[in-house]
Amino acid sequence: MLHPHQSRSSNSHHQQQHQLRVPSANSGSRSSSGTRQQQQQQFEIPQCAKHIRAGNGKGNKDDELVVLETATATYRLYARIGEGSFGTTHLAVIQTAKLLGDGLEDGIKDRQLLALQTGRSVVVKQIKKHMSAEPHQSESLELHCRNLESMDIVKSISHIKHCDHPFIAKLLDSQYALTTTDRPFEVYEYYAIGDAMNLLDHIAGTDERHREAVNLQTYVTYLSLQVAEALSYLHESGFIHFDLKIDNVLIDEAGDVKLGDFGLAKACALGKAIENPYYYWGSPCSVSVFASIRWVPPEQLEEGSRMVDHSVDWYSLGALMFHMIYGRLPFEEHRAKILESPAATAAANNSATNSDGTGTPPSNDKQLKRSFLKLWRANVRPKVDDRPKVNQRLKNLLYNLLSYESNSRLGKQGYTEVFQRFHGLCRDLDLHWFDSIGGGDVERMRKMLRRRDVARPYRIKLLQTLN
Repeated sequence: MLHPHQSRSSNSHHQQQHQLRVPSANSGSRSSSGTRQQQQQQFEIPQCAKHIRAGNGKGNKDDELVVLETATATYRLYARIGEGSFGTTHLAVIQTAKLLGDGLEDGIKDRQLLALQTGRSVVVKQIKKHMSAEPHQSESLELHCRNLESMDIVKSISHIKHCDHPFIAKLLDSQYALTTTDRPFEVYEYYAIGDAMNLLDHIAGTDERHREAVNLQTYVTYLSLQVAEALSYLHESGFIHFDLKIDNVLIDEAGDVKLGDFGLAKACALGKAIENPYYYWGSPCSVSVFASIRWVPPEQLEEGSRMVDHSVDWYSLGALMFHMIYGRLPFEEHRAKILESPAATAAANNSATNSDGTGTPPSNDKQLKRSFLKLWRANVRPKVDDRPKVNQRLKNLLYNLLSYESNSRLGKQGYTEVFQRFHGLCRDLDLHWFDSIGGGDVERMRKMLRRRDVARPYRIKLLQTLN
C-alpha cells in the first residue's frame, strides 16, 4: 500500500521476477442468458511479491510480533507491508476466533463466521490518531487524519455485518482507541494478488496480444464495470469515495474487483453537493506533488473553496481506466511541462540552497500551481499513446469521464449515463455480456454484475511462492 496521496508510477513496483507459465485453457466461465461463452486464458499469478518476502520473515527488521485482541478475535501481526499518512499496514493471521453473539441474523453471522476462521490471513491497518505537530514540515499531502467520524463511515460502508456487496473490500473487525496510548486499528480481508495494476502487469508479461489492446480493452472494461457498480452502490448508500485510484482497487483470487480504502469517504446524499472537504490548494506540498495527484478532479485542486459532488468519483474512474490502459495517470504531459519550466527549476534550486528551516515551499510554488491548472484548462483532453491502439468509443468514454468542468462530466447526472456508455462500448468491442438487454436497462446490467453473470474473460491460478 502506498502513501494515500502518492500514486503508483507508470512502471509498477510489482515488477515480474520470473517467467510465468500460461497453460492453454478453452473453458468458459459462468454465463447468463444472452451472454456468449467467452474463451478464457488462464494466467498463473504469484502472490504479491512484497507480501511473500514479508511472510517469509524478510520484512522490516524492526517489526516485532504483536498480538491484537477484540471481542471478535485475536490477531497475530507478523509482517509490515505498507505505511502511509494514516498508519501502518500489517499482514496478520487470525490466532483465535471467538463466538459471535446471538443477536446477529443468521445470514450475517454466517458471513462473519466464514470470514473469521482461525488461521486465515488478514490485513490489519493500525491507524494514526493525530498528524505531526508541525505538518508544514512535510511535502506530502497530509491534509487530514483519521478520527471517530471517518472510522464510523468506514464501518457503515464496508463492515461485513452491513455489507455483502461483491465488489467492496470487507472490513472484518475494528477497535477504537480506548486510552490516549492506544492506537485504533481495522482488520480487512486479505487479497494476495494485490491491486489491479499488479494483475494487468503479470498478464502483460505472458499475453502477447494484451499490450496491443486486443485483450487489454476487454480486461479493463471488465474490471471497470465492477468498479462502476461498486461506486454506484456507494453513492446510493449516501457516500463519496474521494480516493479512487489504482492502489485502492484490489483483486481477489478469482480475478474480480474489491474496492477498498474508504478512509477519505464523506457522507453526501445522492444528487446533493458538499463543500470540498480536502483543500489540496492549501497544502504545503511542492508543485511536483501537487501535479502528481491527477486521480483527483480539478475542482478539488483549484484555488478557493468549491462545492463538490459524486461526479468527483466518476472523474477518478476515468483516471483509473486511463492508468490501466496506458500505465500512467492522465495529463502527465502538463506536469512534465511545468516541472521542466525555468521557473520550476529556479524554485527547486532556491528551495535547496536558501531554506529558512520551516520547510515552507518557495513563494512562487503557488504561481507554478496556477500555471499547471491554467495549462490543464487550456488542454482538457489527455494525451494518449499510439500504442496500445484503443477503440475510439473507449477513448470517448475516457474523455467524458475526465471532463475538466464537472457540469459536463459523464456521471454528473448519475450512474445511469455511465452504464449506458459501457453498454455501447461492450457492443463495439464485440463483448456479448449484455446482448440480452437493451442499453437503457441499467438496473439489469448492475444486477448481472452483482450476481457475477458476466463471463470473466480470464482465469487466475494463484501461485503461493515465487519460482
